[in-house]
Amino acid sequence: MSQLRIRSKRIETRRFRVSGRAIGRLVSITGDRLISVRPTDVSRRGLGFIAKEPLPHGGQYWLEIDEARLRVEVTHCQSHLGIESMYQCGVFTRDPDIDLEQVFARLGLLEETLHAEGF
Repeated sequence: MSQLRIRSKRIETRRFRVSGRAIGRLVSITGDRLISVRPTDVSRRGLGFIAKEPLPHGGQYWLEIDEARLRVEVTHCQSHLGIESMYQCGVFTRDPDIDLEQVFARLGLLEETLHAEGF
């Protein structure tokens, strides 16, 4: 019975789609590399985006969007289906005090959606 409850909570995870006008960039920790990104969705600790180049799993960067600057780590990056030379990637923040949803809300860049997991 408890497995069903856990699964149903997982299925009803709330995520937010980022407004199409949001544009950001990743800056390598050393500052020698800039990568333009187009954010697509955000949760409390993670951000999904489209990039023009692949990023290494575990790579650490500064995420800059408007006046926000946050340290993030790459969780995944793979070819974007249907769009040649584009990559669908994700990052997360290890800082438990940072809520990415709140950051993007303050910037006026959110549209709420329901994210179905496990399908």
